[in-house]
Amino acid sequence: MASTQAPPTYLDRLLADLDLIEADFLAILADSQIRNVDPNRRSSGIVHFGAAKWGWVPSGPEL
Repeated sequence: MASTQAPPTYLDRLLADLDLIEADFLAILADSQIRNVDPNRRSSGIVHFGAAKWGWVPSGPEL
C-alpha cells in the first residue's frame, strides 16, 4: 500500500513564494547604486526647497 503525501498547505506555498520574492528583491538591491542628486550641493545662487538629496542611479535592462 502506497502512502499518499498531503499537498503543501496554502501557508507553506505562500511562505515559499515570499522567500523567492525576498531573494530577488535583495539581489536587485545589492546591484543598485545611490548617488547624490541634491541640486543645492553647488552654489548656483538658486535654492531648491524640498529637493531630494539622494536618488537611484539609472539601471540597465539586465538589472
